[in-house]
Amino acid sequence: YSDQPYIITKAMIESGNRLCLLHKTHTLGCPVHLLQGMLDPDVDPETPYRIQNSFPETPVAIHLIGDGDHGLSRPQDLERIAECVEKISGDAG
Repeated sequence: YSDQPYIITKAMIESGNRLCLLHKTHTLGCPVHLLQGMLDPDVDPETPYRIQNSFPETPVAIHLIGDGDHGLSRPQDLERIAECVEKISGDAG
């Protein structure tokens, strides 16, 4: 996301491998909302479903934004994110 080259080091790859979590199941004590831009060139559209499957006992809502990109930073995207935050805040209280 810059004009400068992005340097990928062996340490970064090793760190990423240690942090891979989708091959296990997890439990959270709160609902999860995943927002996925369908025009995102960096994140596979199946990723939110893989995340959802990793949390079988946690309510996970997937929100697919058909014309959304990786940043989800347009006003309508930010509004959708705010709606999800408000919903989670309401669920928590």
